[in-house]
Amino acid sequence: MQGLVQRGANEQAPRVNLVLDDWGADVQPWLNVFATAYPFLEELRLKRMVVSDESLEFLALNFDDFKAFSMLSSEGFSTLGLEAIATHCKNLKELDIQENGIDDLGGDWLSYFPEN
Repeated sequence: MQGLVQRGANEQAPRVNLVLDDWGADVQPWLNVFATAYPFLEELRLKRMVVSDESLEFLALNFDDFKAFSMLSSEGFSTLGLEAIATHCKNLKELDIQENGIDDLGGDWLSYFPEN
């Protein structure tokens, strides 16, 4: 398997107060499984997930051939997590981060991407 799509809650859930504790939106347990089951994962697309900086660093360090990463409507991470992706994912060709709650902690995370 080269790519996965992982979605959190239904987009209607927050509007009708259906988001419950432990509903599976934390990406870290999923990444732990993916790292064991799919060590050659090249693509991951996340939607409505809770993603920590630690999860982004784990992702960057555990998938050597990572080429495409997308996060849509996710939250819980900062520019430090994006810096880990830029620093360690040397084969990354696509980074799509739309409609996310990103904590801007400063720094110049974009400068960590390879120049080629």
